[in-house]
Amino acid sequence: MPDKVRIRVKPPIAEQTVTFEELLDNPEISDRDRERLRAGTIHEKYCRAEYHRKKYLNHLPDDELHRRIGYMIANVTYVSSRYRYSTNNLYSNYWRNKIAHAAEELAIRHCDRT
Repeated sequence: MPDKVRIRVKPPIAEQTVTFEELLDNPEISDRDRERLRAGTIHEKYCRAEYHRKKYLNHLPDDELHRRIGYMIANVTYVSSRYRYSTNNLYSNYWRNKIAHAAEELAIRHCDRT
C-alpha cells in the first residue's frame, strides 16, 4: 500500500458577476420577457433573468415542471410544533432560486395553467 495518496482537485470555475441590466442585454430574451422580468421583486427579477444564461429546464414537459415546483415548495416548507407553516430554514434561499427558474421556464413557454 502506498504511504501517500495524491488527490487532484480542479479549482472551481470562477463565475463572473453581472448586473440585472447586463442579463437583460442577452439577445435570446424577447422584449415581452424583458418587460415581465422588470415587474418582479429585485431578487426574483435577477434569478429569472439569470435563468436565460443556461436554460437547464427547457427539455422538460409542462407537467413535469409543475410537479417540480410542487416538490420544491414541499422542500422549503415545514409545519412547526405549533402547527403553523413556515419557510424559515437553512435552504430556503436555494429553493427560492430554483422555484424562480422553474417559473421563468413556464413563463417563457407562455404556460398559463395554474
